[in-house]
Amino acid sequence: MTLLASRAKGCVEASLGAAALRIARASGRFSPIGSGLPTTVMDRHLTSWLPWNRASRPERTPPRDNNETTSSDSGTPTSASASHPLLDRLRQLPRRGHPGSPAVADAADGQAGAGLRKAAEQGLYISRQVEHGSAQRLLDLADETLRGQGISTSDMVLVPPDKMHVTVVRSPNPLRTGETLDPLTEPVTINLRTGCHLVRLGDGIALRFNAPALEQRWEAARDKGAGWAYGGGYIAHVTVSYDAKGAEFEPIAIHPDMDLTLLGERAETFDPNWVKRQGL
Repeated sequence: MTLLASRAKGCVEASLGAAALRIARASGRFSPIGSGLPTTVMDRHLTSWLPWNRASRPERTPPRDNNETTSSDSGTPTSASASHPLLDRLRQLPRRGHPGSPAVADAADGQAGAGLRKAAEQGLYISRQVEHGSAQRLLDLADETLRGQGISTSDMVLVPPDKMHVTVVRSPNPLRTGETLDPLTEPVTINLRTGCHLVRLGDGIALRFNAPALEQRWEAARDKGAGWAYGGGYIAHVTVSYDAKGAEFEPIAIHPDMDLTLLGERAETFDPNWVKRQGL
């Protein structure tokens, strides 16, 4: 800067500074006497607006990404935003151009997806309800047969007619992927005149009989990946009571003069606690 320019600058600063100081004193905003503010600081404040005294403006810091991580004093990366397990998983959701994580996709499915997976894990159960008239006749037949063996059914909880059924498929696991088994809606009639047996089955009492149509259906389900919760092969039966109250007897062969009518198939998820839930 030339000597002339330097002197001009000093004159301008002195004049403008004096004017600004008079205005400040009149307004009561600044009082260099007794204010404790050094004169040099006051001068810089009053003349800071001059072009040659303007400090360069700092560059604007771009807003920080919510997903940006910083390092703590220990050197461990920490999240710059609030941390919560759910928020952390949501931040992992796929962005444009980035593949998503299967674990996050499962979480995004929500309760509906969890319900579907849970139903699949429960497996498959297919049964045929016994027609009401046939069910009542079976109860009378079982009571008459047991009394003939000196066994009373008065203390037993007998299965009510509206819950009496024949199990066709009882699979703790679902069918193989891609396999389906649509329920059959046509009723089936079983001729019990060919013979059947009243037997102890687990803790209960059941009527066993031959039913080739039901056995073929069970085999078809097995071919599609269905399991079998009972041991051995398939033997059709109708449970009369789930609690024999300690009654013991050998299988009783009977030849009732009746047809057993079974309604269409009913498919549902496998429920190992069905008997308990029904209070039977």
